[in-house]
Amino acid sequence: MALLLMLAVDPYLQVRNTTFLIFHTALTLAAWYGGRNAGILATVLSAMLATYFFVDPIPSLNVTFASGARILIFVLQGCLISVLVGALRTAQQQSKRSLRLQEAAFYEQRVVLRELQQAEEILRRSEERQAFLLKLNDTLRPLSDAEEIQHQAACVLGEYLGANRVAYFEVRGADYVVEQDYVNGADALAGRYPIDSFGDRLLAAYRTGRTVSSSNVAGDPDLAPEQQSAYAAIQIGAYIGVPLVKAGEFVAGVAVHTIAPRGWKPEEIALAEEVAARTWSAVERARAEAALRDRENMLGGIIGSITDALMMIDKDWRYTFANEEFLHRIGMSLADVIGNNVWELFPAAIGNEAYTQLHRAVAERISVEYEVFYAPFQRWYSDKAYPTADGGLAIYSRDITEAKRDEVVRKQAEVELAENEACLRGFVEANVVGILYGDIYGNIFEANDELLRIVGYTREDLQAGRLRWLDLTPPEYLPLDAERIAEARDRGACTPYEKEYIRKDGSRVPVLIGYSLVGSAREESVAFILDLTDRKQAEQERERSLQREQTLRQQAEIAERRLDALLESIRDGFVLFDHNWCVVYLNSQATLSMQNPATRS
Repeated sequence: MALLLMLAVDPYLQVRNTTFLIFHTALTLAAWYGGRNAGILATVLSAMLATYFFVDPIPSLNVTFASGARILIFVLQGCLISVLVGALRTAQQQSKRSLRLQEAAFYEQRVVLRELQQAEEILRRSEERQAFLLKLNDTLRPLSDAEEIQHQAACVLGEYLGANRVAYFEVRGADYVVEQDYVNGADALAGRYPIDSFGDRLLAAYRTGRTVSSSNVAGDPDLAPEQQSAYAAIQIGAYIGVPLVKAGEFVAGVAVHTIAPRGWKPEEIALAEEVAARTWSAVERARAEAALRDRENMLGGIIGSITDALMMIDKDWRYTFANEEFLHRIGMSLADVIGNNVWELFPAAIGNEAYTQLHRAVAERISVEYEVFYAPFQRWYSDKAYPTADGGLAIYSRDITEAKRDEVVRKQAEVELAENEACLRGFVEANVVGILYGDIYGNIFEANDELLRIVGYTREDLQAGRLRWLDLTPPEYLPLDAERIAEARDRGACTPYEKEYIRKDGSRVPVLIGYSLVGSAREESVAFILDLTDRKQAEQERERSLQREQTLRQQAEIAERRLDALLESIRDGFVLFDHNWCVVYLNSQATLSMQNPATRS
């Protein structure tokens, strides 16, 4: 660039008279921006270019003594300038580097100081948090009542946060319940409320386990105007809502309220979440302990009131426990039993089934169950033995003497039942009456041959499902069927009644039907159907006979009245005798004659 500039201005300024003027500027800039080596290189190049273009003879590199001296001076000056400018540049860079290092060190110090302050703040907050949690634990640890735990946890959190109200609530069905809340300048909200009163947005967040907070309820864009009014009505200006979701179900939560708007710090929200979790754990622990106490009390009551014998023995076959029933059974006191050897107290049991099974249970560490007859007591016992951790056994013994006696009776009853079933099967197969097995909805699952004969269907029709008693029943009898079904569902069986069935050929057959409903639901039935065709025909014939007899009786009465009139018309006495000479008829004249003493004699 310097060469071009000199060539451009040479015609006007006669630059060759000051051959190295602009080259000094070039090498100075090269040394400044490139350093010492760049300046020396620029010096050499400048000397060569100036000699070639501006020192006679032009253009060549030949030099005279005078021009050589000038070039040497220029080179020395250029080297000196390069060294000085390079040193200045190096010093300046070192100064800047030192300044940057100082700035970096200062920044690092500020960062370290800020980090130290932050660490101190974190440590302070951590210590405060630990102190708070320690106080919470100390407060909750001695409590055993779940409701008191909820209240005290709310009090500790409310006092620490300076809240106006803190409530621990539990979700029970479609409601949430606050047993007792912490209040400071606000109204208490203890009671039962619909869970829908949280509002759709808040309830949806709670069901997913997400904590919700608002620093200014009145200006919260996520709340509808009516929700803002509802919150204001119960003195909520800002709140934190912490849900507890267990096994995917929203079960409880903690609500922190202030009357005025308040910005919540992240650590305050985290602390509310921690209190909610610890309160839940404490409540569950208290309830579990209460349930355990109840179970222990119940177990103690059960053991004390159990009607069967219960005893425990150690690995040396010595009694360590015996309940009242066992002591009553053997007629001994607890002092007579505890610490004594089983086989020494009951030598008659050596070698029996109990002896064998109990030794097997101890040797193999397994549970055993057996029945044994103890001759000295003349009683049967059913025993169950379970290994215990100390190498002994827990034995549960039940007196089954009566059951053994009942077993004989039961076997006899089974024999009688089998005989009765055989008789019933014979009765069904004898086809004395029609029998069907169906349900109250019109289905027939099974039927004997007599029923199929009555309705005119085949067994193939039955198996194909074409036989339904609703289809067999004329419409006018369906209300009667419904009435009897209701009676049977109430009593188990219906009063037998008469109806008709429609046979396969369309004719009707009169029947007498009665049935029982079986099963827990009383929907299946066993019905007995008697064909009334012959009886109905006999009744009709009897009715016709009665009508004929009545007609003949009426005719006889008419003839008798006519005969009486004829005999009464006779002026003489008329007497009629039977074959034993007994009077069977007297007309009026004969009656008068017999009443006259002279005539009677």
